[in-house]
Amino acid sequence: SIASDITIAVQGGSVVSSTGDSEFPGVPTVVIRAQSLDLRIDIKSKACRPNAVHLVATHLPENALATTTRTFFDTVNPLLEAARLATGAGLSFDDDPHDPNWTPLDQAGPFGTDIADDRPVRLQWTTCLDRSTRHVKILPGHVDLGACGFPASEAPNGTCAEAADGLGQELAEAHFVVRHRLRAEVAERFQFAMWGNNASNRAVRAQLISDVNQSEAIFTIIGGDLTETGTKGQLLIAQRQLDSRLTIPWYATLGDRDVQDSAVHSYPQIIGASTFAFDAGLIRLLVLDSADRAIGLDTRELMSSWLGTTELGWNEPRPPTPV
Repeated sequence: SIASDITIAVQGGSVVSSTGDSEFPGVPTVVIRAQSLDLRIDIKSKACRPNAVHLVATHLPENALATTTRTFFDTVNPLLEAARLATGAGLSFDDDPHDPNWTPLDQAGPFGTDIADDRPVRLQWTTCLDRSTRHVKILPGHVDLGACGFPASEAPNGTCAEAADGLGQELAEAHFVVRHRLRAEVAERFQFAMWGNNASNRAVRAQLISDVNQSEAIFTIIGGDLTETGTKGQLLIAQRQLDSRLTIPWYATLGDRDVQDSAVHSYPQIIGASTFAFDAGLIRLLVLDSADRAIGLDTRELMSSWLGTTELGWNEPRPPTPV
């Protein structure tokens, strides 16, 4: 949650920082580290006043990245639900495949971003949203509220009581959702790199980076031990070396060395989640944190969920595996 009436939900990545912005008061900045090739960011607002959120997404591929946005009210629409359940009605609805109970307000469309710097790839944009008028504008770069061009609200006293869906249902209690998706297409055949346990040896890591950069890998997974003795300083050194020299996205988890000292407490803000999963083409990759030499109940439940579903919730349904 970045405010009392605005929350951000991320799948395929982690929020590593969320701060107010002194340059543009009232426009918080949220930095998200991608941990997959398919990043989804949902801004959910119940605010009855115009708002803007500045978003920065890092560790995405440099090329072949498609960005789309779509808006919803996150409330069950009983009329659409009844029609959906009716048989022989011949009705067709363009619902969201991830959240079929949400009321879509428009089609998915592209949005633009600015590149803040070249490595790691940092895309930034500002999303302007006004729940009472359903106004959404996505502007590349970092802007203030004045650049949003909010229309005059027709709702009395700036409230949301008049907000309704296409069938006239009042949606005063519903969130207004602006979904962003940043996705890289993956060929049926692809390469990725994986290594671990180099104990923060910078020379070894430099050679690994050089070898991977010369390969056809499209991302790298590091299976832990980014540090030698688990200090935050060693973790930051590893992060900076990987960010500045590796030319493809990299995702990592914790190793047993990384939990010996302060690095484990800083890891979520520097690297992100240490247990995660994502689909790349026909392959599902599960990266599990077993740094304490065990896999806990929460991780086992996640693993069971990821292995037992045909999609992870933010990817399109997976095509059948060739036989």
